[in-house]
Amino acid sequence: MGVEAGEDESGRGVRMSDDYHSDYSRLSNSMLSRLKESPIKYRDEYILGKRGEQTESMLLGSMIHCRVIEYDEFPKRYAVAPACDRRTTKGKETWAAFIAEHPSVEVVSDKLYERAACASDALLEHDQFSTVLSLFETGVEIEQRIDFDWFGTPARCKQDIVLPNLVTPT
Repeated sequence: MGVEAGEDESGRGVRMSDDYHSDYSRLSNSMLSRLKESPIKYRDEYILGKRGEQTESMLLGSMIHCRVIEYDEFPKRYAVAPACDRRTTKGKETWAAFIAEHPSVEVVSDKLYERAACASDALLEHDQFSTVLSLFETGVEIEQRIDFDWFGTPARCKQDIVLPNLVTPT
């Protein structure tokens, strides 16, 4: 089980599918962190499959990540809910039309979108961070999954950015 990162038309790496996060066949840092936090929570989440609901903070982080690293994907994953009163006939019609136009995206509030936009814009305007982002133009890989064995245990990790030729062999 698991998914490898692919490439889009520009040759840049593309987002891992959500299969990465639901692949429990290999140990991950998140799994180890959950086990350290609470063996019961680990059992519930990774053995019994009782995953917690996505929090607003988790959604915000995903939105910021997408806006910064996978900007072209943002409108394919998120849509800002229209301002309408869904208790009225007109509001119900507006909402139904919106949902019909955006059947497979995460609907977010305008306030949450503004928070994500402000945070991602601040990152993009930061000198050091923008230097790292400029490396995307050189063909670095993003969202790269790495499967490996760790002392005989199947494990996995995902790097946001893989920078080529940073380390030279000795």
